[in-house]
Amino acid sequence: MPTDAEVFTTFARMAADCMGVPLAAVAVADGERLRFLGEIGFGITETPLSASLLMPHFRAGQPLTVLDMSRDARFSAHPLVAGAPALRFAAAVPLAGSDGRVFGFVAGLDTAPHLEGPTETQAQMLQGLASLLLACLAAQGRGRETERALQEARRCLEAISSQALVGILHQDFNGRILMVNERFCALAGRSAKVLRRVPLERLMHLRDWRKLRELFDMNRPTGQPFSTEVRWARPDGSMLWCAVDVSFVRDETGKPVSLVAFMHDITWYKKAKAALNSSEERFRLATKAARLGVADYHLPTGAFSWSDELRAMVGAPEGTKPSLRLALAVLEPEARRTVRNWLLKPDPNVPLREGAHYIRIRRLDNGALRWLEVRVWASAADDGESGRLVLTTRDVTEEKNSEERVLWASEHDPLTGLANRRLFLKRLSAAVQQAETERSHVGLLLFDLDKLKQTNDTLGHEAGDFLLRTFVERLQGLRREEDTLARLGGDEFALIMPNLSGSQQMLDLAQTVLEQMRERLTFEGHAIECRASIGASLYPEHGRDANNLQRNADVALYRAKAQGRCRLVVFEPEMRSELQLHTSMLSMARQALDTGNIVPYFQPKIALDTGKLVGFEALLRWRHPRRGIQGPAQIAAALEDQDLAVAISERMFALVAAQMRAWLDAGYEFGHVAVNASAVEFLRDNFAERVLGQLQEAGVPPRYLELEVTESVLLGHQSDRSDRILRTLSNAGVRIALDDFGTGFASLSHLKRFPVDTIKIDQSFVRDLENDPFGGAIIRAVISLGQSLGICVVAEGIETQAQADFLLAHQCDVGQGYFLGRPAAAMAAENLLQGVYAA
Repeated sequence: MPTDAEVFTTFARMAADCMGVPLAAVAVADGERLRFLGEIGFGITETPLSASLLMPHFRAGQPLTVLDMSRDARFSAHPLVAGAPALRFAAAVPLAGSDGRVFGFVAGLDTAPHLEGPTETQAQMLQGLASLLLACLAAQGRGRETERALQEARRCLEAISSQALVGILHQDFNGRILMVNERFCALAGRSAKVLRRVPLERLMHLRDWRKLRELFDMNRPTGQPFSTEVRWARPDGSMLWCAVDVSFVRDETGKPVSLVAFMHDITWYKKAKAALNSSEERFRLATKAARLGVADYHLPTGAFSWSDELRAMVGAPEGTKPSLRLALAVLEPEARRTVRNWLLKPDPNVPLREGAHYIRIRRLDNGALRWLEVRVWASAADDGESGRLVLTTRDVTEEKNSEERVLWASEHDPLTGLANRRLFLKRLSAAVQQAETERSHVGLLLFDLDKLKQTNDTLGHEAGDFLLRTFVERLQGLRREEDTLARLGGDEFALIMPNLSGSQQMLDLAQTVLEQMRERLTFEGHAIECRASIGASLYPEHGRDANNLQRNADVALYRAKAQGRCRLVVFEPEMRSELQLHTSMLSMARQALDTGNIVPYFQPKIALDTGKLVGFEALLRWRHPRRGIQGPAQIAAALEDQDLAVAISERMFALVAAQMRAWLDAGYEFGHVAVNASAVEFLRDNFAERVLGQLQEAGVPPRYLELEVTESVLLGHQSDRSDRILRTLSNAGVRIALDDFGTGFASLSHLKRFPVDTIKIDQSFVRDLENDPFGGAIIRAVISLGQSLGICVVAEGIETQAQADFLLAHQCDVGQGYFLGRPAAAMAAENLLQGVYAA
């Protein structure tokens, strides 16, 4: 048998690498013993054949894969599974002779289960290893051919695993292509659709892939960018040399999650280098054809020459005598330092860094800044000392500008030009690290631009964009030079303030922002409020890392919005519980919507003079999976969230319409059902059409619906829209009720302007009726007003006989409250309609 232990250990190492496992073995049967020709992680050379873990289980020469041996009855009792090292996963390919008899195997193993199993590529690579092993073992007994076979095996081993990173490519760590640009497709001669089906490693020279893979594995944990060169196989059989620059994309925690590779064709460079090695003249012609500039510097004498192409690149007039002084003069300061380092008599036995160097020059003729890609070679003189430097240059300004534009776009908001969330997190982390070193403070202000969505909905997105840009301009005028202003989302902004001595500077700026935001804007004749809520946190008092600092500023911002907006709140630890409650309310509301657990309850409305049922008010209830029916207070935060409030309201309208249709089908005369409409509903221009559409879909005439609105709907710049919506509904037959009358800013002009059929006396006046003469006077005035205008008056919150008597005595039309009837589910309300029980 072959005795080259290094080769077989290499086989075992390749098996471990391709399977991504820590243990591997190459073993063959020798009599009653199982000999390990090569192994990784076991530390043994042989074992009794009868004690083999894998040999008894190969069937018809087929590969063997066990995802978790502890759960497989064939292996669970084996000492290597039940005891140390507690093996779990195994992937093995048998070694079989020409007669089909299995005499050994190559395997990768792990002490952890691999529930997803090996990939198709891994299985193919392990099968390839087995084939190479058989070639090595077949060389036994052929004398001098043995070493040749082993050398052949070594060459094959160097090209077992491959994967390509070419073009401008975005790829996740599972090998899935997320983006590929047109240049890549042009170089490959294949469409993007085809490329996503072809493993990229098949299209790259395998030796180059091995180098690239080593660089990837070395740099992936830290996310450090790297560069290399690879050969790309064209469909016509030709090879294309490519330079590849790889960067890693990180998630919000800084962990690399995917990679982006930038590729360009350097075949011209390779051809130029080959020409240089063979002949100066051929090199000159090749560089001219490839549009390369060439500089040649003789270190012992200081003689310097350049090609016409390089002279033209730096903007020197034709006929200009080349000189090192002139060449250095066109370089920007940083580039000049780099080039001078090359000239310090480099050791020819220590090669300069391979690959491209990028330097900036300022052209002599017009002063324009240009980017050059420079490659450098040093050669030795006859005495072994440094003899000369040869540089090739290529103008890559357009490519560099394109890369910079791509990078800028990936880190900035397109509308405002501010840093986006990605750059914000990078800057915040850097500021915290600097503050930790310098023992300074970092201030973080989070802004929520109030009423941006309302502006978009009422005046259009052009007005919203105008509001955004104005807000940004005001902030830009207040921030310091070193501060970073970022846009984190639609109406969310952040300001990072590094190098603070304390909190006062941050608080002063925030107060100035609030004061400036009180100044109103005008857009196409419409007044717009430019106001913001601000949440603040300070490093290290409110968080010792970027994540906690941002999280706590967000908590403070939530408190600012909850307290009425347009204010500054600095984080305090007890605020976290408020945010948790808020989040819990939103979550419960979403779950109730998703699971169909929004339930309308119906409270009867009674004519006080006759005691007859004249209608119901539909009240929001929802069913908790453990606590049963709950009121709206438990999800109050959801009713302040515009999206959730609209979703809940639409669900209520649909359920109430369906119930009214059911009562009509049953022959019940229920009068009408009143449904509350929130102010956010009136931000939608098509609200009236949607309500009428739901009624039509359910087959319910509009006269059976009463819409209750609060006075806030009638106020402000949205009053014109509210008027149109209410008149559309009223003209269709829907009754309009003004809820909580007397508690806000109601005026007689509202009753005159808007189509109001009913006014509802707020329960706060009814509750203290017996002890508060002032409340009684207000009730009498409202009843009198309703009678004078021919508007129905409803009193809410009647809980006692005395309250009902007072209201009846003063000719209030309708009463509603626990004394007259509690809110109940549809079935109970139907019983009331059947006369099972009365109020």
